[in-house]
Amino acid sequence: MNPFSKIKRYLGLSKTRKLGAGEAANASPHPKVKLAANVDLVIGKHCGFNGMLIQNDGAAKRTPRATVRIGNHFHSGRGCCIRTSDHDFTRGYPMVHGEMAGYKSADVIIGDYVWLGNDVLIMKGVTIGDGAVIQARSVVVSDIPALAIAGGHPCRVFASRDREEFEFLKNLDFTPVKSAGAAEKRAFFDKCFSEFKASRSRLPSAPDGLE
Repeated sequence: MNPFSKIKRYLGLSKTRKLGAGEAANASPHPKVKLAANVDLVIGKHCGFNGMLIQNDGAAKRTPRATVRIGNHFHSGRGCCIRTSDHDFTRGYPMVHGEMAGYKSADVIIGDYVWLGNDVLIMKGVTIGDGAVIQARSVVVSDIPALAIAGGHPCRVFASRDREEFEFLKNLDFTPVKSAGAAEKRAFFDKCFSEFKASRSRLPSAPDGLE
């Protein structure tokens, strides 16, 4: 057996992971998203999932309801999980299990054009900005700014995407090849992107000391 299998199942990272005790299944707006009953999910346009579990632990009557908002053009790898709650060690039974357990919840907000690698775990209360990229198997416990490239446990920013390039890609109009095949669309994109890079190279350099 893969030594990571039990850990992945516990954290909710396995494709076959079930909802926790007390969690009822909710009607999900996407066939590849498994959603707890006490979570409200708002998904933008053109989103792609490869198996996502969204949890809000505990029975609905004892765990505060939470909302997950995912922006447009979002994509996630396999085995990703969003947890909108955790155990509240300051309230409820100290052993945190059973009917007297205490929980606390917080919303999760994910912006437009965000990409998650495989097995990413996002904890409650996190906001991920537009265009961010999260490395596979990262554990996101705090906010990630727009255009950040981040990873690790806990997840930390180690690079940033080029803002001008990102804006070009985001606003590229594919209308001229809307009905074309994949190869023609790719050729159109390559041509536009090459022209964009060429136009940037022709820009005058900033005077010394002003860069």
